[in-house]
Formats: sequence, structure tokens, C-alpha cells
Amino acid sequence: MQARQERYRVLTELVDIPCQIDYEECLYHRQDYLASQVNSKRISFFLVLQDSKRVTAKIHFDQVGDLAISQYYAPFGSLDGDPGSASAAEYLLTSISSTLRSSGIRQVEIRHPASCYWSSPHWEPLLLKSGFTSRVMVNHHLVVDEQPFEKKIHPMEVRKLNKSQKFRFNVHQVGSLRKIYNFIRACREERNQSLSMNYQQLAPVVHRVPNNFLLVSVGYGQELAAAAIIIKVNSACWYQFYPAHSEKFNRESPLVYLISEVYKYACNRGVKIFDLGTSEVQGKTLDGLIKFKTRMGGSPTQKKIFSKPL
Repeated sequence: MQARQERYRVLTELVDIPCQIDYEECLYHRQDYLASQVNSKRISFFLVLQDSKRVTAKIHFDQVGDLAISQYYAPFGSLDGDPGSASAAEYLLTSISSTLRSSGIRQVEIRHPASCYWSSPHWEPLLLKSGFTSRVMVNHHLVVDEQPFEKKIHPMEVRKLNKSQKFRFNVHQVGSLRKIYNFIRACREERNQSLSMNYQQLAPVVHRVPNNFLLVSVGYGQELAAAAIIIKVNSACWYQFYPAHSEKFNRESPLVYLISEVYKYACNRGVKIFDLGTSEVQGKTLDGLIKFKTRMGGSPTQKKIFSKPL
């Protein structure tokens, strides 16, 4: 399918079209990442400048029944790139609604990144103008800079950090994914919580783009005390995915030590933002988690989900 405007085309695929993407793509929009999700029924849209055949913006939807979600298998999807003007962005949104409606979609949901990520200023006001409504979640992130982590966190957390000498920080190869995943799942089960992805869903993604995943843990002797999966969303932003610690180590709070070590690791690699994520489980805000991320030096930002009936 292609729709036309004076300077742009909106395409649903780029097969046999030598289009150029001249900006750093968010991981969730890269073709290698998308190809790892073999069970997804996907509808994509690319805004292309006709003269240069340059992709200026794109978005990918996963179809779930008569619902189109961008993106169902990722922390966020939304619109990637910069259309260059409000009129171009509006043209893309109109094309998206028209095509999805004709494909039998009755509801569309766009999961916008938290405002700590770079995003074109055109999208949010135009989504609202186009009839979308938004639901706001609180998201927290750490600014990664030369300031030591200990200077960012609450004195209570500094005291916990000072008692962490018995722990050992580890960075694992992706071959340890099953071990790390099973530990995280067991920690969640201790709290009667579940994970959004099973191992069979997560493993193909990690092994397809291994350079974008960092498996980290905190050990105590031969035991795992805490672990997390870090997603390298782009060169400037890392996302903390599935952090967990064993209830056996509740008093020691090994996640404080883990986050402090990831912060240093990220700082040494030029990362600017460490995204701690939202504090919701099944739509319910967890006040205790918000308090913890605040004490860890997390700055609150808004993360929005835009939805619209078609």
C-alpha cells in the first residue's frame, strides 16, 4: 500500500525500495529486533520523502484481535524519527487510521516513550488533535553523569550501599539468559507476581540482538541475591527490565548495590539515561516502588499510552 502527498509517501513495507534511515534507530524499531518476534501479526508504516527516498518516521503495530498496539512486545513503541513538520506528521497519522480501519482494526493503542527519551515534539499534540486520549503513568529515570551515584541517592540508601561489601557484581554472557530469567521468575513468584514474557518469548529476542542486552546480577557466595536484564534501547539510553531480588536478602537490599554498579558501568560507556521504568502492575500504581525509585535518585517523568477507537 502507498498513500501520496506532495512531498511524502506512506508505505507499509520497504521491500525492493532503497530507502535510507539517517538517524539512530530505537532498538524496538529495528528490523532485526522485529524479526525476532515470529508470532507477531504486524502492520508497519513508513513516512518517506519522495525525492530522496529517505525514511523520516515510522511506527509498527502488533495486531491482537481487532486491536492494534504499538508495540505489544516492547516497553514502548510509538512513532520513531522526526517527520520534519506538523503537516507531515498529520499526514502520517491520517494514513495510519485509514489503513488500520480498512484492515478491520477497531481500536488503536500507541505506547509513547517516557519523556526522558528524545521524541519529536510534533507527535503528542497531533495525537490529541487526531482524537486520541491518553493515560499517564509515572516513570523514573537516572541521569547518568560524572556525579557519583552515592551523591544522588537518599542517605538511607547510602547506608545500605556501605554495607554491600559482601556482594559481588557480575555481568553475564547471553548464554546465561535461562539462569538469570529463572532466578527473576522465582523472585517474582515469591511475591505472587508474574512476568509479562515467558522464556520462549524472550530468548529469541535476546539471541537475535545480543549486543542490545546486558545480563547483570549480584552474588553472595555461590547464591544469586539480585538480577536484572538491561536493554540498550540506543547508545544514550538503557532500560532496566525485570529487576528482582530474593526475599532471603530483603534486609540487605541487594538491588541498591546492583543499580549502583550498573550506573557506573553505564557511565563508563557514555550512556546518558538509565530508565528505571514505570511503577505499575496490571494497571495498579505501586506506591512503595515509586518511593524506592525516588530514594534511588530517580527523576519522575510521564509515560503515556494513547488510544483511539476507529
